[in-house]
Amino acid sequence: MNVLINQIIGITLFPSAILFRKIYHNKQKMTTKKKVNLDDMVDDWDSYIMIETSKDGTVCTTSGLPTPKSCNKMLVLELNHELASEVLYARGHNIPCDVYLKCDDGTIFSAHKNVLSVTSLYFNAMFQTNMIEKSQAIIDIRCVTSEALKYLIDFAYSSTLYVSFYQIYDLLMASNMLCVEQVEHQCVAFLGQNLDIENCIEIWSLAEMINCEPLYNASFNFVQNNFRRVSQELDFLQLSFQQMELILSNDYIDVSSESDVFEAIINWVSYDSMARLPCLARLLQYVRFMLLSRKYLADRVLRENLVMSDENSRNIVLQILDRYILPERTCSLNTNQSSTSPRQASNRKIYVIGGKASGKCKSSMECYNFKTNSWRTLSRMKYPRYNAVAVTLDGNLYVLGGYYRGKDLKVVERYNPITDEWRVVSSLRKCKGALSAVSIDGWIYAVGGSEGHQESLRHAEQYDPVCDTWTQLPDMLTPRSHFGIGQMFGQLHVIGGFSGICALDQCECFDPSQREWRRFNSLNTSRMNHSITTFNNRFYAFGGKNSTGLVHSVEKYNPELNMWLIIKTNLDVKLGMVCVGRSNGTGNSVFIIGGKKENGEESNSSTVLTFKPIGSDLNNEQIVPMKEKRTYSAIAYL
Repeated sequence: MNVLINQIIGITLFPSAILFRKIYHNKQKMTTKKKVNLDDMVDDWDSYIMIETSKDGTVCTTSGLPTPKSCNKMLVLELNHELASEVLYARGHNIPCDVYLKCDDGTIFSAHKNVLSVTSLYFNAMFQTNMIEKSQAIIDIRCVTSEALKYLIDFAYSSTLYVSFYQIYDLLMASNMLCVEQVEHQCVAFLGQNLDIENCIEIWSLAEMINCEPLYNASFNFVQNNFRRVSQELDFLQLSFQQMELILSNDYIDVSSESDVFEAIINWVSYDSMARLPCLARLLQYVRFMLLSRKYLADRVLRENLVMSDENSRNIVLQILDRYILPERTCSLNTNQSSTSPRQASNRKIYVIGGKASGKCKSSMECYNFKTNSWRTLSRMKYPRYNAVAVTLDGNLYVLGGYYRGKDLKVVERYNPITDEWRVVSSLRKCKGALSAVSIDGWIYAVGGSEGHQESLRHAEQYDPVCDTWTQLPDMLTPRSHFGIGQMFGQLHVIGGFSGICALDQCECFDPSQREWRRFNSLNTSRMNHSITTFNNRFYAFGGKNSTGLVHSVEKYNPELNMWLIIKTNLDVKLGMVCVGRSNGTGNSVFIIGGKKENGEESNSSTVLTFKPIGSDLNNEQIVPMKEKRTYSAIAYL
């Protein structure tokens, strides 16, 4: 455990006449707090910080100790001068003690009942009521270390406390049990401010043990926000099965891939395989296997001895492989295993690729990092293009089709975000130009496209990333280009577009298991060059244009009602803008990126607008612009 081994923190706390437990008793605390920021601490202050409050209320350091130069903020409770003088008088004038406290190790401490009652609600209740201990000369104090009890007794008399990090745990448990609220709150605050990769599990377990909700939430959030690093620690391997379930079932653990979750489970089971192997199948239900590549499943999961030696675990993996081969076999998989939605807290970024600006076609790409609120320029595609489509699969990004110098492209490139490298893969067979594509269950489905900017195509094909091959699928019912696409319930949906003559309001979907197309309810407004995003099994159609000009409405599709609803009518639409959706702990957001005004003006084509669906309306907020101006670019969230 990485603790501040030699550092000893000093906390000056002052007893209050009345103490109530805010967390557990939901009472109002009767003390006054103020925040004190200690500056100007010497560089090498070695071991101790001790803070005292003088009678005039100013903060000073104890004589004989180094002068503070820089220190974290600490909470200092104001001194009740009249009360403190009585407490110090009792100890300073050797007033005979009237109670003795005995710890489990046999250590006995002498004290005064009235002094203990001031700082501890536990002792206050004991000595002010008819509890049996009230008349006992020696009181047994169970489950409290003698060192921690000594600190609390000294605090009751001196209003001062300084302890090492190692002693904080025992002191917190003791102050929690004996209801010394001021000390407990300071311990909780200190631990919460000093969470790190190596101590967060231990602090989380401690908070759970003493039922301290603020510290529990802070430490658990730290664990889930740093899951990949925390799962490498020894403390992680010592978690209970119930704690593992609680972490893995959380949608907000930060992982780069579901392989992080699988490897964490295998490491945990391996730590005590004899006892934990029966738990493996139950933990595997929290792995979103459909987000893993078939190669990883075949090369890693199926070759894991623990998985193959346990019948229930082996069956889970075989069912996943069946799901890849025959998508209709979903009934035996639970929601997590069949889910194709990444966890909400995964460190994903927005990628904007290619496009057009000032009449020139682009090959450049940049990505937006939500944590740093900044754009970063990445390596260029091998082929400049605009009106292309981007798809993510197995941690890679694919760019398909598009236009370049008046030609409809069939070229497909794959980008590896780890190596920042592009590679050309097998070209499309028939789809090209302004097509659309989506990934479902480990496959890429490319649909439609254009021929010479005027003719629209009805072709459809399927890409196998393992074999790097395209396979022809049944044609769409309606030829289309410049259309929107999305996937829901394992089916791909094509929405609107350009027929070669006019903008479409027609929609259709393809079921891979049945290999057939069927229509579903049409849009309220025909549109092409629009964007589709998906949230909570709802499609959202943004902007676009038709024969009357730009379409300023946003429509939402409800599959249960098979109906499109107009939820916004005054969207600030630009030609060639693109959209991508993101879900996280604060809700859903749609990022509308780039584009130009109807008159061709491109001054704001690097801007990014954020829309948050709330009820039937959308709120917008502008965020940091891209590095380059772009219209008709490809966009992905990976």
